[in-house]
Amino acid sequence: MSMANSLYFLVRYGQTLETMNGTGSHTWFLIVQTMLLTLLGLLLGFPFQAQAMISAAVYASSQVSPLDKVPFQFGLTVTAWQLPFGMMIIDCLSQQNAAAAWPHILGIFSGHFFHFFSKIWPALGGKAWLKEPEMLTKMLGGKPSSGGIDGIDFAARNAKKKKNKGNSKSTKSAARKKKPFKNKLKKK
Repeated sequence: MSMANSLYFLVRYGQTLETMNGTGSHTWFLIVQTMLLTLLGLLLGFPFQAQAMISAAVYASSQVSPLDKVPFQFGLTVTAWQLPFGMMIIDCLSQQNAAAAWPHILGIFSGHFFHFFSKIWPALGGKAWLKEPEMLTKMLGGKPSSGGIDGIDFAARNAKKKKNKGNSKSTKSAARKKKPFKNKLKKK
C-alpha cells in the first residue's frame, strides 16, 4: 500500500513540478535533490532512499500554492502544505515505527532547502544559488526561472499596473459622465 501511494504521489506532484517549471528546471531539481540527499545520507549514515526524493518533490510542489486543498487518502482532503507531513504520519503508522519518519524528514529538509534558495531567497533580493543552468533549460526545454516566486510573475504584474494606471483616468472620467440611475416607478 505504501509503495502504491508513493508511486501515485511521485507521478502526480513530480508531473506538477515539471509542467509548471519545464523539463530543464525539473531535471535540475532532481539532480540537486540527488546530491543533497546523498550528502545527507552519508553524513547521517542513511542510505539513499527514494522515499526522501518523493517527499522532497511533494514538499516543493506543495509550496507553490500551499493553501490549496488536495486529496490525500481515504477521501480526506488536506491543505497542500500538510501533505508531506501527512505522508510521514501514514508511513509511521503503517510501519508501526517512528524511524519511518526519517526519510520524510530528510526529503522535507532538502525540498525546503531547494525551494528557499531557488525561489524565496532571490525574491527577497538575494542571489539565486540553485538556479538551473541555462544549458540544461535550452537542451531539455522549458522556461527558465524568473527568480521570483512561482505563481507570481513580477514583470507582468508591474506592466499590468502601469497599463491600468494610464487607463484608470479615462475610466474614472467615463464613470463620472454617466447619469445616476433613476427609479422609474411612480411613488403613490
